[in-house]
Amino acid sequence: MTTVPPAASDSTSEPPRDVCSPELLRLLDDALAVADSGGAEQVGIEHIVMAMLLHARNIPVRALLDLRLDPSVVFSRLTEFARREVDAQTLTN
Repeated sequence: MTTVPPAASDSTSEPPRDVCSPELLRLLDDALAVADSGGAEQVGIEHIVMAMLLHARNIPVRALLDLRLDPSVVFSRLTEFARREVDAQTLTN
């Protein structure tokens, strides 16, 4: 079992590049881009799943297709959910 070292005390620091695989770093970068494009202040699980759906080779896409679900529809529904979350945050701030 691989352990991840504790995070640095600076909360703005990036994850250590030598701990994460290139695929994980790409996924996290894509999730950040998805969150940014939707106006979110933080990356949520919905942004990570949406980033996974952007790449047809990822396991979630194949699993959705096996279940006869259209990944683009799932992506659209997650986008709607994320927008509602941003709107709700905006109203409470």
